Order: sequence, then C-alpha cells, then structure tokens
Amino acid sequence: MDYITREVLDDDESLRPLIRRTNSNRVLSYVEKIRQMIIPTDYIMMCMDITHKAFGHSGYHRMMQTVRKSYYWKSMTTDIRTYCSNCHFCRARKSGSERGSIRVEGYYISERPWQRCPIDCMVGLPISDIGHYTSVLILKCALSKFICLEPLNDVTAESVSETLINIFTHHGVPEFVISDNGVEFSNYLTTDVLKLMGTHKFHITPLNPRANG
Repeated sequence: MDYITREVLDDDESLRPLIRRTNSNRVLSYVEKIRQMIIPTDYIMMCMDITHKAFGHSGYHRMMQTVRKSYYWKSMTTDIRTYCSNCHFCRARKSGSERGSIRVEGYYISERPWQRCPIDCMVGLPISDIGHYTSVLILKCALSKFICLEPLNDVTAESVSETLINIFTHHGVPEFVISDNGVEFSNYLTTDVLKLMGTHKFHITPLNPRANG
C-alpha cells in the first residue's frame, strides 16, 4: 500500500495492533483481520458448489481467494484444487496449451457451390402456430453462403435424416457435410443415409463450435 503518515492511522485505536511502521513513522505494512466461518464437513461440498457457480467457474486461484475470506476448513486447499480439477466447465475452458498440442487445421477453399455444407440444429424455440415446430435444421453452402432452414418437431435421427433427404432432393447432394458431435448427427441412421446419397460426413473438434461454419 502507499505510505501513510502515522497521524492518519492513529485516529483509530483499533488499527494500531495491525500496523507495522518504519523508523520514520511511515506505514510499512497493514495486516487485515479476516473473520472466517468454520464449515462442518457435511457442508463443505455445498459451500464450494455455491461459491464456484456464483463466480462463473473462476478457477482454483480465484476460488481459493474468495472462499478463504469468509470460510475455513482443515483440508480447504486440497478440496478446492480437487473440485476445480474435476469441474467439466473449467476443463473445457482451459487454454489450448493446457489441452494439448493438437494442430488446428483449416478448411480448403470450396471450388464450387454446394461442395462443402456445414449443418447444425437450433433447438428450444417457441412453438410455431403452424406445424407446432420447436427446432430448425440449418444448412449453409460454404462458398455461396446460401442457407436452407427447415423446421423440425423434434431433433431425432429420423427427423434430421428425412429433412436432409428433402433438402438434397431439391438442391442437390453436397460432396461434404460438416456437423458437430450431437447425437442427431452422430448416429448410424444419419451416417448411413448420407453414405447412400454419396456424401462424406465429417465432425468438428469437440468444444470448438466456430469450426462449424
């Protein structure tokens, strides 16, 4: 902290035991008292859950600093480190160097329209007045940016496969189809349908949605 004259802090008698000064009566350090609540063993996991989620999966160091300001238990350091290392969302957001040195490849430039088409599904939409649809299948041409939107009642292998057949019947069969690793695309039915139609299906790297167009 910045140097403060002795008279400023001497006004508050309760601060005197916490102040360490130099020979010139300037503050060298200030120790802040921390009032911690002792957490019973049965409530340790609840305490870590509430704190970790409230601060948006902030990671071990920030969670440790936050918890120790108000709470204490004997194995706090070990428990918090283990909790953060087992958190799915924290592992998913780690930097590329921590995930591993996997080389990121780029797509080649499409030579013609409808050569490479990324597909995806948008779910959780309000129920439509006509047809009572709640989802949309999105297919886009990587070269021309032409987009097909087809409504779906549910996101199942049967619905996705039938919708893809209808799109390919009207617009032609693409050479490559790129999708994420959702169960509506990673199943035997959709794979066999695309194979029978002469389309090569590829999946993007998990936890890398920007790769899907």
